[in-house]
Amino acid sequence: PYTVCALTHGSHVLCEKPLSGAWEDSVSLQALSEKTGRFIMSGFQWSHNEAILALKQDIMDGVYGAAVRLKTLVLWPRRRSYFCRGTMWAGKKFAGDGTPIFDSVASNAAAHYLHNMLFVLGSKQNEAAMPEKLDAELFRANPIENFDTALIRAYMPGGADVLFIASHATKECRNPRFEYQFEKGIVTFDQDHGCQIVGHLEDGREIVYGNPFDDQMKKIRIAIANAKETDPEKRFIPCGVRTAAPHVHVITAMKDAKIVTFTDPILTVDTSAGAEDPQMIAKGLTEALETCYAEGCMLSEADAVSPEFKEIVKDMNNLKI
Repeated sequence: PYTVCALTHGSHVLCEKPLSGAWEDSVSLQALSEKTGRFIMSGFQWSHNEAILALKQDIMDGVYGAAVRLKTLVLWPRRRSYFCRGTMWAGKKFAGDGTPIFDSVASNAAAHYLHNMLFVLGSKQNEAAMPEKLDAELFRANPIENFDTALIRAYMPGGADVLFIASHATKECRNPRFEYQFEKGIVTFDQDHGCQIVGHLEDGREIVYGNPFDDQMKKIRIAIANAKETDPEKRFIPCGVRTAAPHVHVITAMKDAKIVTFTDPILTVDTSAGAEDPQMIAKGLTEALETCYAEGCMLSEADAVSPEFKEIVKDMNNLKI
């Protein structure tokens, strides 16, 4: 509603991610943007980063060949206070008036890294690829409506697949890491080890793209420059409505998915920071998700996980969308 209000009153818009909580909004927002002549930018920082844009250009130019498999891991523990930031929206599926929210680890804190895999597979600098179908295994340790742990596999046009693994319910922190596999090489990144995107080509060449966390406010300067530019054809909008929409599609496609709640003996409560702000932890989840990342698989497919996790997922039929 705020984006609509701004557009209809003559303002351009830079909005935070996600673009919306409803997939249908992407169609109406694009139409309104075109009608009013005002642009909408979505604030995925990585989509405005020079290292990411350089990597994407090389992918589009065929330097790495066709995509095979992209995977990402993000484990960011969060305490109870994280889910109490806003009584209206944190961890919720819908607001009190029915407005869709679908706040989760995949749509909020780690949204950038799910979206980036779709973004770099886009056929143009200002496009992201739309998945053809999804598998999802969703869990929660916290008393919230939506999930705080997710394994999402997206099947992309052309045969590649994208695997996103993220959680707020681990004891240990693992900052974003990814491995993007292509026919002619692999692109890697690990914030905890070097914090540089590096391409490794089969002919032995190595391309260092840089740090995707550099200049995270660049999107604001780009928005200001675009607002000053009177010729729409000269504006640089790497992440507009159509670019952000595939991420919204993934999030809303899971709205009716089964969410498994972690319970004893896996669930534990850490009160080391005070009983008023506990952290809900799934024991062994870090190791289990790291195994899934290493093997490139869903939790239900992983071999080297504990009996407790095998029990949780034994009857879980992957959500097919």
